[in-house]
Amino acid sequence: MGTSHPWRCVAPWIAACATIVVVLLVQFPTAAGVIDTWRSSPSFNHGFLVLPVSAWLLWRGRGQFADTDWKPSWSALVVVGLLGAVWFLGYLANIKSFRDFALVASIPFTLIAILGMDFARRAAFPLAFTFFAWPFGEVFIPYLIDLTADFTVHALRLSGVPVFREGNNFVIPSGQWSVVHECSGVNYLLVSLFAGSLFGYLNFRSNRRRWVFLALSLLVPIVANWLRAYGIVLIGHLSNNVLAAGVDHLVYGWLFFGVVMTALFYFALRFMGEVEARQTPAPARPAPAVGLPRMRPLWIAAGASVALSATAPIAAARLDAMSRSAADQSVAALPASLGPWTMTRDPELGWPSPFERATSTQREIYRVADVPVEVHLAWYASDSGASKLMRFEGATRAEYDPKWRLQSRTEVRVPALSPELQVTERDVRSAQVRILAWQWALVGGTEASGFVDSKLALARARLSGRGTHSTGVALATPVRDDDVAAARARLQQLAGELRPWLASEMRGKGAR
Repeated sequence: MGTSHPWRCVAPWIAACATIVVVLLVQFPTAAGVIDTWRSSPSFNHGFLVLPVSAWLLWRGRGQFADTDWKPSWSALVVVGLLGAVWFLGYLANIKSFRDFALVASIPFTLIAILGMDFARRAAFPLAFTFFAWPFGEVFIPYLIDLTADFTVHALRLSGVPVFREGNNFVIPSGQWSVVHECSGVNYLLVSLFAGSLFGYLNFRSNRRRWVFLALSLLVPIVANWLRAYGIVLIGHLSNNVLAAGVDHLVYGWLFFGVVMTALFYFALRFMGEVEARQTPAPARPAPAVGLPRMRPLWIAAGASVALSATAPIAAARLDAMSRSAADQSVAALPASLGPWTMTRDPELGWPSPFERATSTQREIYRVADVPVEVHLAWYASDSGASKLMRFEGATRAEYDPKWRLQSRTEVRVPALSPELQVTERDVRSAQVRILAWQWALVGGTEASGFVDSKLALARARLSGRGTHSTGVALATPVRDDDVAAARARLQQLAGELRPWLASEMRGKGAR
């Protein structure tokens, strides 16, 4: 039988494509969440192109699959099972990125499990390219913001512009500037990696040059974003904020990025492509004759892939059904007094609540002397989907609000309280007031602080069937005369009175 038999070209692909469709249907909520992220976040709009481009790359190289040895890869099937475990961990801790990764990664590994390692070697890049469909990268925004602020401030000083810096906010003689989300450059970075990897694959034959160009696609947009931020501030300063202000600097930013990427591609073709053009292609070797594929093992691998992909969602559905729902949909109103602390009608401090998308929230002010403490409570009936108490970066809106400047954020243990309490402490400042804030959570009745601690508590609560209702707690008090110790003492005193009331609330809801 010749290698040109149409059945051997079509049948394995039918099995693989049908399996991918079934896997996506089995994990439809996760797939819908990935697509929603592509749609809603400019950083991941390119996600819509990933699978079509990968499919086109496979079609473009279809000639190399004519003599493929179609044999299932059982080792890849093990990876599909491990990805199911990753998905389940993301479900337990409500980490969307884990679930998204497991789904996206299951596409290439399911194909390898069905079509085999010979296919994987021939289709290495198209399979790897599918990982760009994973909406991941925004966790690096805080670090990119810091790097951009560092470079901008140093460059301005080298240019003779005096700068006073406080966190990622700085003041120059012509005005005040802040390095915010849009200034991080993560959009440029992700688009550059997406386009750069495809450009390198299509234009270079040498893997070494492809890797070099991918490294350039990583470094160039980062440095370009630094220069962009510096240039915008300098133009604003020299024009007395007539130019590069407001939305202008975003437009200038994309134009600058377009010019930089065009220059990068031109450089690659001009100086890296010429060397490639002189290379003599290796003589073609006759393809070995390969018989028709045995479809039964391929269909067995396909069925096993579907079963492994469905196991985690089925287990998650059973756990959800077993979990006890909360008796109420909100925490009882805060009492009029907590020990010596009395609720007052003092004006709010203006610090934004660190909790988003909660089922219900409360904000009250207590006073025992002349300085108030503001209490924020947020009740989450179920920590699932987008309604989550703790996000990866542990950030609050105040940390990215230009009206507020984050001085410091750290995890603090309070051994003076019994039992010992761990909190996330933030020192923030606005034009009017400096505030010290503590934040912690009760997840399934267990106190937790920080991202990892909260996610582990959530996973334990789900596995034990105690439900996933949780309460976010934040205390905030003004820092007078830069006396942080006195502010910390006030927070400690009120936390000591508030915790027994919260524990009683949790017991009343059957959390323990």
